[in-house]
Amino acid sequence: MAIRDAVTAYAGAVLTPAHRSTIFAAMAHTLPRTPAAVVFDFDGTIADTMAVIIECYRAMYAALGDPCPTDREISATIGVPLETAIRMQSGYADGMLSRAVDAYRDAMRRLDLSLVQSFDGMPGVIRACAAAGMPVAVASSRSHQSLDPMLSALGLYETMAMVIDHTDAGHEKPHPAMLTLIAESLGVDASLLVMVGDTTFDVEMGHAAGAMTIGVTWGSHERTSIERANPTVIADSPPQILAALGLTPAANPGAPPGREQALRTRHVSDR
Repeated sequence: MAIRDAVTAYAGAVLTPAHRSTIFAAMAHTLPRTPAAVVFDFDGTIADTMAVIIECYRAMYAALGDPCPTDREISATIGVPLETAIRMQSGYADGMLSRAVDAYRDAMRRLDLSLVQSFDGMPGVIRACAAAGMPVAVASSRSHQSLDPMLSALGLYETMAMVIDHTDAGHEKPHPAMLTLIAESLGVDASLLVMVGDTTFDVEMGHAAGAMTIGVTWGSHERTSIERANPTVIADSPPQILAALGLTPAANPGAPPGREQALRTRHVSDR
């Protein structure tokens, strides 16, 4: 019997309801295994891109002469590739879908990258992982065309062992291909990965790969949706990610990692 299951059985058998609640609350913030590597989603997990994404969609729909969905409707589609998100929002297909994608990407190309900011505490989480010798990767539905410059602008690109998008793996979230590719490339078992993300697609991808998962509650999907996806751990703040990983904040989280800490970034095309 796994340690987690044994604790649950013991708590249910001999402890008072108050003590059981305390133990279960603590277990809800811990991982059952020590991870060999940590994989982060980008939008809504590392960086607050919501306003930028919504503005790009507004520009896209204006260029096409169609009404823009509500912010809530747009938010529900964040986490899957652009073409899929647009199709979910609008029902566009074929030539119209292609025009929409081009209009969105045109708006994104005009973006001032300074508008994209990391969530408070997330650079420190990433650098604490790297400082502890734990490889860090990004698995995003955003394409390299915008993902890589955004990570660079945030000063995080060189900290990553891998940065991949869905085209590298040939499948989009929640298919497990991105996590399988990362596990194989890093030489670790997928069960020793932990996927950290703000959408149900991230959590479902982790489950499908057999990885551990941390669902964060400050991003695109509402907490109730994250809870229904049943992540291994739910984090309401970046320090709770560190706690789940068994790490402490880096000594100087605002500074880039030292040469000995930085991991060489690899795309699939680099291998």
